[in-house]
Amino acid sequence: MDPERFPPNRIRLLRSPRQDPVVGEFIRRRTAQATLRGIEIEEVNVQAKQIKSPSSFSFYMPKDGNNVLTLEKLEEIQPINLTDALKHIPFITLVDGKIFITSLIGPALLIIDDMIINNVDDLDAIIDPSNIEQIGVLRGGGISLLGGQGAGGAIVITTRKGLSSSSIPPARKQENIRFINPLGLQEPSAFYAPQYETAKQRDNIEMDLRTTIYWSPDVNTSPKGEGRFEFYTADTKSTYSVVIEGVTENGQIFRKVSKIKVK
Repeated sequence: MDPERFPPNRIRLLRSPRQDPVVGEFIRRRTAQATLRGIEIEEVNVQAKQIKSPSSFSFYMPKDGNNVLTLEKLEEIQPINLTDALKHIPFITLVDGKIFITSLIGPALLIIDDMIINNVDDLDAIIDPSNIEQIGVLRGGGISLLGGQGAGGAIVITTRKGLSSSSIPPARKQENIRFINPLGLQEPSAFYAPQYETAKQRDNIEMDLRTTIYWSPDVNTSPKGEGRFEFYTADTKSTYSVVIEGVTENGQIFRKVSKIKVK
């Protein structure tokens, strides 16, 4: 190949700015200056009043604060009864002991702790205002939660610790309301006790260090009042307390404590 006609290609590779020592030093200094650049301000102390959240949850309580009479407001106005408290809430009118909400049809429902109270004859006999935590007006789109019976909206009340029997005046205790706290599904547990039925089990070198040796809820007695049960003691030498408790056919409660010594 003729070098004059076909000269070799000479390609100059340019270094990147970071590979150039001059440019790299410039970038390093600018980065350091930008890192150290800042404005020192004095310490700022931010203080705010804690917002008290209601201790009880209500499914029907409006989320709009404009339609809710809070506990702080109730403590401020100190209502003498429920009627007095309702007078401090907008959109509410009381006619012949019934509650009506502006722009809605028919009387409003009364809901206390998510329970609809029917056949309200005397509002002031329903609940002591000192037990009330919040009073809300359920109106607008919120009445859809009530279905067909919510055409007139609802007055929603939550009590400070839930509606207990002591919170209901005697005049209202004819309501068929009972509070039940079910335990739920309970799987019976068997008391563990080792069985030494074979020679191999009895000759086991593993120590039995149990402290509670035996327990049974159903020890039946004979017509003579005698009961029989068997158990194995632990391997430690000690004095065991035997406690027998039960109820007779006549409902009498008995209890007997005795001692046995294992040598």
